[in-house]
Amino acid sequence: MENENPTEELSEVERSQVTQDRQSQPRPGRDGRSGAKTPGKPASARQVPPNADTTAEGKDRTSPVDPLPPLAARPILPGPVPRSSQPPDRGPLPGPVPRSSQPPDRGPLPTSALSSQGKGKPNWTAPSHGDQGRARRGRSNQLQGELQRRIWATLKDSPRKALLVSAVAAVVLAAAGAFLVLRGPTYWTSRTVMVIDDPYGLAAAGDPSQLLKLDQLRYKYTALAGTDLMAKPVATKLHLSASQVLANTAAFPSPATLLIDVYGRWSNPTEARRLSAALAAEIHSYVISENTTFGIPPTDQFSIRVADPASPATESGPSKGEAAGVAAAMALAGFALAYAAAQLIGHRGLVT
Repeated sequence: MENENPTEELSEVERSQVTQDRQSQPRPGRDGRSGAKTPGKPASARQVPPNADTTAEGKDRTSPVDPLPPLAARPILPGPVPRSSQPPDRGPLPGPVPRSSQPPDRGPLPTSALSSQGKGKPNWTAPSHGDQGRARRGRSNQLQGELQRRIWATLKDSPRKALLVSAVAAVVLAAAGAFLVLRGPTYWTSRTVMVIDDPYGLAAAGDPSQLLKLDQLRYKYTALAGTDLMAKPVATKLHLSASQVLANTAAFPSPATLLIDVYGRWSNPTEARRLSAALAAEIHSYVISENTTFGIPPTDQFSIRVADPASPATESGPSKGEAAGVAAAMALAGFALAYAAAQLIGHRGLVT
């Protein structure tokens, strides 16, 4: 009996080819042609295949499929061409330029590039302002240290010539300083001693209150001696200006006594004595005028009179000791500066 299914006698290759051919063939439409509907015919007049399932369940499963033609009528197609396991050589594929496996050398990492855990892992973040400031300070300190090292090396290199130059400079500066001090102005000073006194009040007082009052009054009149109130009358008497009198006179209360020291200073001894005596006389006259102006009773009056007249003027000016001190200071400074300058100028190449 002839086999009703001719595909069973086919090989596997032929069976797969037949399946591909069947799938690739266009499915015929209801009028027997591919995908075309019968024009001009209503849906009720369309032909239904005799083997179609007209039930509701079979409407979706019915599709007219032509039976396979006999095996002898179909050509045997060759099977699929076997592909090589190796892909064909098409040359190098275009793509991105391969990068080097080694990263470019960007120099040493900043301090902040190391992780805070101390494991040495780089932390690719921008350095902070604090790190930049510390880096700048470090470079500045390094440059300063290098400059100091070079300067010290320069100062110690071949010092014989520099020592000779600095010694000469020290001698010259010492002599110049001593000369200028000794040529300073010379003044003559004279002193007049005055006493503030109230004999009746001190004798009648049963306590030291009167003594304390006189002691405080001394400060009042020594202060007035440095004002125009007393300087103008003295200037008129000596034919000087009030500013000259104020610049060359002074009055000071003596400590723990009732005495007042009145000084006069001038460039010659005679004028110095005149200034001291004139100011002392003006203080005495001012106290008398106050007693008269304010009507102070005689029992309450006090006086300031001269105890020692103006002494012979003594010379006061720059001394030899002052000149020696100034000369020593200038010699030391000149020696150091001359030595440093001679070394730095003579060895400029070591510094730069």
